[in-house]
Amino acid sequence: TREAIHQGLEDDIRCVRERAVALAVRHLEPETLGELLADDANATLRNSALTALERQGPYALRFLENVTKGADADLAMFAVQALARIGAPRTSPLLLALLDHPEENVGLAAIEALGEMHADDAVPRLLENLDGSIWRQFAIIRALGLIGDARAMDALLSLRSHPMLMDPVVEAMGNIGSERGLAPLVLLLFDPEAFAIREKILIAVHQVLDNNPSLRLSPPAGADDAGLRSWLAEQAESGDGRLAEAAFSVILSMKLADLYPQVLRAARKHADQPWIPACLQRHRSEISAALPEILRNADVQVRCAVLEHGAFLRESLPAVVELLDHGDRRVVRAACVALGNAQAREAVPQLLDLFRGKTQDMRDAAAEALSRMPPDALGELRID
Repeated sequence: TREAIHQGLEDDIRCVRERAVALAVRHLEPETLGELLADDANATLRNSALTALERQGPYALRFLENVTKGADADLAMFAVQALARIGAPRTSPLLLALLDHPEENVGLAAIEALGEMHADDAVPRLLENLDGSIWRQFAIIRALGLIGDARAMDALLSLRSHPMLMDPVVEAMGNIGSERGLAPLVLLLFDPEAFAIREKILIAVHQVLDNNPSLRLSPPAGADDAGLRSWLAEQAESGDGRLAEAAFSVILSMKLADLYPQVLRAARKHADQPWIPACLQRHRSEISAALPEILRNADVQVRCAVLEHGAFLRESLPAVVELLDHGDRRVVRAACVALGNAQAREAVPQLLDLFRGKTQDMRDAAAEALSRMPPDALGELRID
């Protein structure tokens, strides 16, 4: 009965409430649920009614539209929340109509909802309203970033130096990922006045690079990057997945070769991070250019990391083959990994020599590398 559903919607036991919500979706009219939504003395009942309205979907749209036009601003806010979660084709125009609502909080909620819905049809109207209060500007910038439409870039670029809006603008530019945002973001990364949001800027730069894999960075002419280099090295070594990945990306794209050892050391230390192999592979050409210096690095962890990740171009394989005669077994094992992963058939004779050696760990490393070779590279393989 309706009475039982009503009681279930405010029950203390979650599974009872969930069952009551499912029944309310099927058996209660939106107007009835709206009456329950208006009960501001019972938060549990109100939340259950809101969930039921959201699940009614398009069936509840006309009622929710009427609520947004009513005098009760609190109810209008709940209606906006429900409209956002319904996300039906008709929802976006209903929310856009609320941008001119006399209660600013309702308009801000509508803007937020349009962003969460990724409503790209709302971009023109949002841009038209970008000259409102600072709170409205905040909300619109965030929504534009969530929508991710490059049509917003002109407006965002014009606001990137605004002292109060720089933070949301940077985040939005990163989310959009347009290559037009790269140069301005790099300038901000080097700007000491933007230090307070440097982490967000770094992540935004990485987002743009990730969205445009062929792009590479150049430091601004005459920029003093000593402090930035030190900071990037700290982020790369931090183990903080998102920040470390962004630091890797910027260091390698900007060809800051003196920081490659820190990157490779961190890659080995945090080998459980799933993004590391892809990042190093994407920047093989930059790392290859510095490979001779890397392979001379005093830290064996650095040498092993570049080999184990195969973070170099195929033309560098001869230098890797030479490492099979290295005096440090850790380097030899890493070289075997690199040659096996690269299926470097030119290394087969040296790997066979290593396999025939007397040291079991070297035999195992060589065998693993040989097992990865194309069958035709092994020829009439006979091992005595």
